[in-house]
Amino acid sequence: MVQITVVPVLPICDLVQIYDFHWLNKVSLDSNGEIILIADDSHGIGVIGENGNGIFSQIPNLQNIKKLVLASILPRHCLV
Repeated sequence: MVQITVVPVLPICDLVQIYDFHWLNKVSLDSNGEIILIADDSHGIGVIGENGNGIFSQIPNLQNIKKLVLASILPRHCLV
């Protein structure tokens, strides 16, 4: 006879940690300076954030800081 053990699974929101980007508020730039913040959100798109938008809304909108959020998604048939 086969014995089956059921293990409770944590909800995905308990496993995901939202990164705090508020350190960007401490970055000081002169009027000519600019930062381009590039964030890889490959594991967050569709999972976290408002309406599954990933971390984009978590990054504050600040003057002189442009944000670029990218993600790579492999087609299912490419996974081995």
